[in-house]
Amino acid sequence: MRTYLQAVRLLGKPRRFRDAHGGGGECPARDHLQLEAEAQGLPVRIVPHVEDGPSYIAASDLVVCMAGYKHSV
Repeated sequence: MRTYLQAVRLLGKPRRFRDAHGGGGECPARDHLQLEAEAQGLPVRIVPHVEDGPSYIAASDLVVCMAGYKHSV
């Protein structure tokens, strides 16, 4: 996620997209807060989870996900 945030920052403006990134249920609170700080000023929203994942997926133009992972930021 950190590398992605760096890439988005390098893209500069204009941006034609918005992101929502979920850290997952095992993401430690301090890592979540750190990612939020790194996302400041970017069209990226860091969320711990979403209640209705299928709706987010259906509304998206692109979904990148990883299942069965051991969390590391």
